[in-house]
Amino acid sequence: MLNSVCCPICGAALPSADNNVLWVKCPACGNLITAQSDKGDLQDVALKNADDARLRRDFDEAIDLYNSVIAQNPARHDAYWGLLLAECGVEYVPDYDGKTMKPTLNRTGFVPVPQCTAYINALRYAPEQKIEYYIEQGNAIEKLRRHAEEAAANCAGCDIFISFKKLDGNTPTEDFIIANELYNELKNRGYGVFYSEKSLKAGIEYEPQIFAALRAAKVFILVGTKAEYVNSPWVKNEWGRYLAMLRSGAKLSGSLLHVYGRQYPIGMPSGLSNLQALPFHDRSFNDRFNSYLSDIISTRRAQEAERQQPHYGAQQDSPDPFGFKALGKSIVHTVHSVATTVSDKVTKAFAEKPVATPPTRDELDFTNRNPKKYKGSDNVFDINDLPSSDTAKTLRRRKLAFILISLFIGLTGAHWFYIKRKVLGAVALVALVICLLLDYKNNYGGVQSAMSFLVFIQMITAFVAVFVPKKYFRRRTKTGKQKKAEN
Repeated sequence: MLNSVCCPICGAALPSADNNVLWVKCPACGNLITAQSDKGDLQDVALKNADDARLRRDFDEAIDLYNSVIAQNPARHDAYWGLLLAECGVEYVPDYDGKTMKPTLNRTGFVPVPQCTAYINALRYAPEQKIEYYIEQGNAIEKLRRHAEEAAANCAGCDIFISFKKLDGNTPTEDFIIANELYNELKNRGYGVFYSEKSLKAGIEYEPQIFAALRAAKVFILVGTKAEYVNSPWVKNEWGRYLAMLRSGAKLSGSLLHVYGRQYPIGMPSGLSNLQALPFHDRSFNDRFNSYLSDIISTRRAQEAERQQPHYGAQQDSPDPFGFKALGKSIVHTVHSVATTVSDKVTKAFAEKPVATPPTRDELDFTNRNPKKYKGSDNVFDINDLPSSDTAKTLRRRKLAFILISLFIGLTGAHWFYIKRKVLGAVALVALVICLLLDYKNNYGGVQSAMSFLVFIQMITAFVAVFVPKKYFRRRTKTGKQKKAEN
């Protein structure tokens, strides 16, 4: 018996399995599901609820449910894998061949997949049968993330995204004809339009390009003359992702427009029932459509321009005949620019910092297994690149030596500040800050908190040494000259 009749990863139907079969392979995504059922296990019920939340795109709720399962059983590899999919906003959609399921992204900004803690723990606790599947899917998700970031630069000028279904069998749909007319009209007006027939570049995966265009678009036009066309897998995936951005506040309210034929289609999804819709064949369509676009796009561009301008306060400035206020504003603007530049450079320098230590070969137990080499970019996980046990011992020794050296520098600097050796104390403070940056960059055991405390102690001692009067540091005992004077 299977735990469920659907794959928990992609939601596709699973084939029936005999009682003697231990694993069943999903024909759509290739996931391996155990055929043995444990209906009384509360963790399995909680994990199924988390999978259901992820499949309906409620990723935040799914993350909370997966974390609760992991808190009860920290060794559940399937919970870690579901957590990774929820954090990355991965949704599986039927590919154009109609047989397999293809991962798509609903979120961005997450760390590279090989550095995700959930991915590393899924590999650490997974059985041998699922290691290869996790690595293959992890590489696919990382490839989507990387290509989506690269495609974002090409979609910066995208104003309008047109979504439609092209074919009904081998016959072009009415949606395709309407979408083509809208594209030609909008391009002639100078708008930046994403239209899959013209905008998708050959030789590059189409999903990252679609996701980047969805994020950049100011208006989403859904062309749907029939409910079945609107509910087709890729069209539903596109408007579903944009609708999620709209509800989260990332898109301007009212920026999703439904364009239909002569009559509003019956059986439309409930999520689209309250959105604005225009009939394409109506006489007033052009006027209403032009008014709608001008209002939405002009409002969006005004918001973006306002965000780019530095904000110094809403009050009007009083007369400034000597130019002091203008000078002050220029100084503030310069300091803000310098701080932003330094912050960007520091963030970029430390962007590749790993968030967790990869498992060792001993922890993954590669005995009686032929490790398979997965070639690709530097960010793609490779099981041959895992650190050995000797490397782990060397890292532990470095961590201990690093902590001892930092502790010595911190205490020595505090002592120098206390005895009024300000230059030496300042040198020690700078050395400790350098050690803190090295620890942050190389991840020497995560001792940033302890080192930050030492920096804080040194700053306190420096403040005392500089601002506290010297009389409080004088010795209380009498010197030899004082004793002779008294005698």
